[in-house]
Amino acid sequence: MKALKVLGIIAIWSATAPLIVLLCIRPLQCNNIDYVVLQRTTTLARMSRSPITVSRVARANLDRLAPCLTHCTDVNRLMIAAANERLLHQPVAAIAYYEQAMQYDRRPELYLNLGAAQAEAGRNPEAIANMVTAGIFNPEMTASVEYLHDDVKRLVDEYQLHIVDLRKKAPP
Repeated sequence: MKALKVLGIIAIWSATAPLIVLLCIRPLQCNNIDYVVLQRTTTLARMSRSPITVSRVARANLDRLAPCLTHCTDVNRLMIAAANERLLHQPVAAIAYYEQAMQYDRRPELYLNLGAAQAEAGRNPEAIANMVTAGIFNPEMTASVEYLHDDVKRLVDEYQLHIVDLRKKAPP
């Protein structure tokens, strides 16, 4: 009877161990990787460094993130990966990460960064549309638009004026 009990415990543990790894340990490891890679990416983006250093660190960041990006639904992790792709001057890869992130969230910074990556890739009509969307969410974001700033600012301002006109015409 005692042997049967031990076998039952072993069977339960062998069945639950992979689930514990999948549902608890792996997400914790990926969160720790996210934190380290985010710090390194932020430092890299803010400081002037040689292109060789930027490439080396951004590539290492992406390599560290790679196991955590499989079937990823974490918007922040996808944005970190996209930022590193942009540091590597790979806007098409960055666009793919931003578009994947857009499946799970619609933050203004996603639209803004997606638009910036599209501008870097020469996809200006799409870039303007996404940066204007970011500006409609938060008009102060147009100040951080580097590419196509005048077009984006003008379109966001026109939208804001249109909203004001609609409010004036609306019945009380």
